[in-house]
Amino acid sequence: MAETLPHSAPAPFWLASTSRYRRELLGRLGLPFECEAPGVAETRLADESPRALAQRLALAKARAVAERHPGALVIGSDQVCALENRVFGKPGSVEAACAQLADLSGKVSRDQLRTRRRDLQVPAGEFRARVGVDDVPNGS
Repeated sequence: MAETLPHSAPAPFWLASTSRYRRELLGRLGLPFECEAPGVAETRLADESPRALAQRLALAKARAVAERHPGALVIGSDQVCALENRVFGKPGSVEAACAQLADLSGKVSRDQLRTRRRDLQVPAGEFRARVGVDDVPNGS
């Protein structure tokens, strides 16, 4: 008769992000997980496309956290808002946010959303958004 082995607990599940929005979105699955800041510089490389930037950062974030938690399932993701080849970073202020929205107003931007699970290729999404500034405060 074969010996029954005890069921092993699943490997810890980590989100390589401190984004409250990503944490909330992943939390909707009802699965327990931990969040950790990946500590990855988010500087765009010379001649790097928005898509390549999002892919590289998602993978770098997953790898950084995976190195600190061997054997754990780690999800890294990144989102880049771009209009043609211009990347819109985090604005940092209301005034800068209003300026970015004004630049995007009436145009179709392509937001690159990439997700990576450690070193494995995982399908990534892409969506388009039409941005308007009708309800954006003027910063005053």
